[in-house]
This record gives sequence, C-alpha cells and structure tokens, in this order.
Amino acid sequence: MVFFPPLWRYSLIFLVCITCLACAARSVRLPKPPPRESLDFPLNYTEEGIASWYGAEFHGRRTANGEVYDMYKNSAAHRYLPLGCYARITNLKNQKSLIVKINDRGPFVKDRILDLSYGAACALGMAEDGLAPVRIELVRLPDQEDRQRADFFIQIGAFLYQANADRLQQQLSPYYPIRQVVYQRPDSVLLHRVWVGPFSRIASARKTLRELEAMGYTGSFIVAE
Repeated sequence: MVFFPPLWRYSLIFLVCITCLACAARSVRLPKPPPRESLDFPLNYTEEGIASWYGAEFHGRRTANGEVYDMYKNSAAHRYLPLGCYARITNLKNQKSLIVKINDRGPFVKDRILDLSYGAACALGMAEDGLAPVRIELVRLPDQEDRQRADFFIQIGAFLYQANADRLQQQLSPYYPIRQVVYQRPDSVLLHRVWVGPFSRIASARKTLRELEAMGYTGSFIVAE
C-alpha cells in the first residue's frame, strides 16, 4: 500500500523552498560602487604645499568648468581635483581657513599646488605676500549632475618653441603615450606643453610620475584635462 501525504504538506514544502530561494537571491546582491571621483578622492583627502593667487588678468574669463571667473569670490584652481568640489584651505602661517570651490585648473608650476582667487587670498591673509604654505582638505564632492569625467596626464615640459617640445616627445614616445597641448597665456604667448597619458585613475598617474622623476624629469606634475 502506497502512502500519499496530505496536499497541505506539499504546499508547505513549496512555500519553504520559495522563501529560501528569495533569501539566497537577496544575500548575493552587491551595493552599487561609489562614483569614480569618490574612489580617487575620498573625503579625507588632504594635501599640503605652496599656494599662490591670480586676479585681474583672468577676471571675467571662463574657468575650466565653464563659470565666469570673479576674482572677488572665494574660488580656486587645482591641477586635478574634481571640478565643482569644495575644499577647506588653511593658511599654515596664521591658521586662517576658508572653504572654496574648485572651478579652474592650475597652477602649472612644479612648486605650487593651488591658485586662489584674489578674494580668497585676502581672506586667508596672503594676498600681500603672494605665496603661502597651505593645507587642502576636501570637504564635498561635486553633485552627481555636475560631475565631469576627467582624464589625468603628467606634464613633463612646457616650451615656447615647438621644436623643443617635439624633441622631448621623440625621446619618450617609445616608452609612454605622449600628447602635445598648445596653451595661450593671458599675454597671448603660446606654450607647447608635453603630456604623458591619459590615465583613468589618479593612482596610475602617481605611479608613472614616480617613474619619470626617477628618470630625471623632476619638474613633472599631474594635471587633469
């Protein structure tokens, strides 16, 4: 004689199996990765170095993120921090601090890490001296809709004459991808910049920068397009 369990037992077993499958599916779901800028620049990102300021010669011109530069507002130029982010800048000489918006690129000088607006430089007490040691602390990344994808490069030289830029490009092109970028200064002088890259991550750019410095290109620094 064959025994068949009641139908309600089959229903119970079926419900248990469906519940287990649903729990298993939920357990393997992964959170969405953070935005690209968050991976490269966490909110605890800090940097120390020399800051300068720029004023009247750029007043009214477009910044790198498309805004009109107002020398009296609190803004700054950085070579590669995400455009549209906010950073606390502290003058290490007098401990005055100020939050500024990074809306431009620069300074393109090896021994400086930040170009402040004239207004920000006045607030930090460094406008008269022109230069000051500062600490940069990233406090807010750009809003999602304002984020602009950036490629990182390493500037290894800037020349008045293209022949000099061509010579440097020929030296390094067998080993690295090289690009030349022509930049017009406010005084209308053209500079031929030689860049290595692009790099999609700041960590890769920093690694190559160390290689180039070890090869003797000590004036190199990272920029973002």
